[in-house]
Amino acid sequence: MRHRNDDSAVERFAERLGAALFTTASGRGTVDENHPLFCGVAGLYAASPARGLWSSCDLVVSLAGRLEETVVEGGTPWPPVTVVQVNIDPGGLSSEFSGPRVIGDARHAVLGWTRALGDDRGAGHTDASERRENEGADATVQWRNEIADARKAMSLAVEGELARAATLPGIRIAELLAALDATAAERHVLVQENGLQDMWSYCFPFHIGGGSIVPSEQTPLGFGAAAAIGVKRAAPDHDVTAFIGDGAFLAARADIAVTAPAHGGVLYVVLCNGGYGWLDAQRARLGLDAERYPFTRAGAPPPTVDGSDVHHRVLRDKATLTEEVVAARRFCAKGGTAVLMVPVAPDDIPPCISEAEVVPQ
Repeated sequence: MRHRNDDSAVERFAERLGAALFTTASGRGTVDENHPLFCGVAGLYAASPARGLWSSCDLVVSLAGRLEETVVEGGTPWPPVTVVQVNIDPGGLSSEFSGPRVIGDARHAVLGWTRALGDDRGAGHTDASERRENEGADATVQWRNEIADARKAMSLAVEGELARAATLPGIRIAELLAALDATAAERHVLVQENGLQDMWSYCFPFHIGGGSIVPSEQTPLGFGAAAAIGVKRAAPDHDVTAFIGDGAFLAARADIAVTAPAHGGVLYVVLCNGGYGWLDAQRARLGLDAERYPFTRAGAPPPTVDGSDVHHRVLRDKATLTEEVVAARRFCAKGGTAVLMVPVAPDDIPPCISEAEVVPQ
């Protein structure tokens, strides 16, 4: 769908319905994330105000998604409502939800539905049908207001988190994402991992807009670090940033070292928590001994790759954060590879993950 919505057909359909717009993690980039109906990623990665919308909706339309685990689970149970599913692959349709299923191109579906809704509005009306339409219009206005309230609450949460982060020592991940968004070119792609702390980048509106390449549920360690090389080759005119953990960086370090001289231009932002944060969180949830199962180890950031083609910095100072990111982006623009290591606190967990109570607090 990310390559089937250049003319904003999905946004126009949502406007016609007055519907809130969500994506899957791997569907980000399909719709304009600055659109007033966009509310972020569905399911596990949804912010608390957005989950409130799910609990009170009366219809879900799934375009080209598979309704996998992370989309339908999170802090709020999936609503017991009709789900309209559209997918070109019958195997991509979920049998867990009741409602119509369409085998076909989701773009063609929304164009047809939008046209049909317009034709219906232009048809003659009886007094009863006109009354029902007016009642529907009132409900749509109310729903749009609820969407606007949710978006405002999410924006205020970001402001509050950034204000709180400013009072804490070290660089917080919300501050880092804000600096990356502020310094990125208009055409940019964020390549992500699926670890405990790099999942901050899944949380709207802490990160807004641009392309997004994610491993979704498969979570192969080092996916984002290695995939960023291919993304840059495929989109050489885009800023490409890999937002990854130190465990993932170590897994792909050899790939980065080999390709940097010939295929540079990628900015690697490495969150250093000493190892594998998600595994350590699950260890703590199960009450296992940290010494016997040491998934993280405090200490210096991991070694980077060497060479004149690589710009390497360890970032610790909030005051120079934006300046360092700008310098790294300039180096990448000249064909080099930049690696910014950022030590992060173990308790710096994405709010959407902590609110969903899938890790211990």
